[in-house]
Amino acid sequence: MLRVVRALHKRRGVCESREPKSPSSWQQIALSPSLAIVPRQHKAEQEAQRLLLGNPLTDNDIVFSRSDGSPLHPGTIRQAFARILSRAGLSPHSVP
Repeated sequence: MLRVVRALHKRRGVCESREPKSPSSWQQIALSPSLAIVPRQHKAEQEAQRLLLGNPLTDNDIVFSRSDGSPLHPGTIRQAFARILSRAGLSPHSVP
């Protein structure tokens, strides 16, 4: 199960983490066992990178970050996701 409990927003040029805007934005997403491996592998890779930098992961770190733990701009994630959808022949509007 994947739980979304924080959202990254850009406000006045600064990225900030906060609770989602409404209760309906809090999400729990069921993952198949084979898909659940992906976020675990990503976290393991993040931990290894951060340990090499002498900056271990904490419970407050975010999923999509630079190697030093600073947040990626939210638009960067959105654009990358749009490219992936396009290459797969999907419309952004077809994804729930």
